[in-house]
Amino acid sequence: MLNISIAEDCTNTLKKRYVRDFNVDCVTGRISDALEKLSDDVRWDVIGLKEMVNKSEIADSLRSMSRDNIAAFSLENALSQDSRVIANGVIKLKNGSSVHFCDIYLFENQGAYAKIKKITTYGVTVKA
Repeated sequence: MLNISIAEDCTNTLKKRYVRDFNVDCVTGRISDALEKLSDDVRWDVIGLKEMVNKSEIADSLRSMSRDNIAAFSLENALSQDSRVIANGVIKLKNGSSVHFCDIYLFENQGAYAKIKKITTYGVTVKA
């Protein structure tokens, strides 16, 4: 079973909770719930790996993720300012490796229920 850990400071604003929920949706395979949180003209840049420029490409990428290999997910920090949230954490794999990530989220606007317009992900894989 997937172990999910969320630091307390990752939930003290609406946008931080939105980012938390988006991440949990992604790692647990709730793809339609994750896509609901994205704007229609969303863009996701995974630096050094791929650039996705619409919901369809993001959905395909999320569907291709092998969740069977994920042992744990932790969201360790989240900082919010205006229409941005920066969050980092770790995805631990069953083979002992881990992916440390830092995501920068840009929302459509500063409104409480704005959707995610752009994500930039920096990730480092640490081998077991």
